[in-house]
Amino acid sequence: MPGTLSSRQKSAAAVATALAFCALDALWLGFLSRDLYQQTIGAIMQQPPRWDAAIAFYVLYLAGVLHFIVWPVAPRGVVATFIQGALFGLVAYGTYDLTNLATLTAFTWKMTLIDLTWGAFVTGTASAAGAFAARAGRTG
Repeated sequence: MPGTLSSRQKSAAAVATALAFCALDALWLGFLSRDLYQQTIGAIMQQPPRWDAAIAFYVLYLAGVLHFIVWPVAPRGVVATFIQGALFGLVAYGTYDLTNLATLTAFTWKMTLIDLTWGAFVTGTASAAGAFAARAGRTG
């Protein structure tokens, strides 16, 4: 595989990354962590969620994952892309969670560590899905 992705590969990677991230995050927020968030920060949670802000996050975050991780790293392989994605997720979620831990009384170390782990996992997995799709979409 050449050092750069074709437009077709970039498109395949973008779709796969977005689908994987959104599906996993929906499972996480809708089922797996719902009680944890409600018990820990329920008093300060927005009800209902601000969908405009949520959509803006997904667009911005996925654009960053594609630009900084998936498109440049996918030519090196799925595992390399997973690792770089996991590191990107750890830093990005760390920025959010550690700032909340420093400034909000409702935030806890337990919540922070769980969320950092989730950020690394979901971003690494979505990045790997994008790399896999890019590699599957190569021509020739």
